[in-house]
Amino acid sequence: RTYKQTVNPVNMDPGGLTPVQEADADVQQIVDQVRGQLEQQIGVVMAMCTATLFRTQVVNGIIYYVKVHAGGDFFLHLSIFEGDGLANFQIGHTANDPIEPF
Repeated sequence: RTYKQTVNPVNMDPGGLTPVQEADADVQQIVDQVRGQLEQQIGVVMAMCTATLFRTQVVNGIIYYVKVHAGGDFFLHLSIFEGDGLANFQIGHTANDPIEPF
């Protein structure tokens, strides 16, 4: 898989995190590409899977940390490694929880 560059890694310190940004269509596309894998791992087909916020980190490639709204007060945090897909996820987050590496 190839993701459209949402960040410019040339301007980032290796290992450094970008500030939190509003998710755009490119980030939503990345989430859409891993949605099936996520749903399989959590055992639920989500009616909603909307990227709201994200930040990135350069560590041997680009890692996207994305806050996803799954409806109501239910939010997840996804860790997506560019080119490899879903690396990890956390359930049970709120709209106000900060996005941190995990």
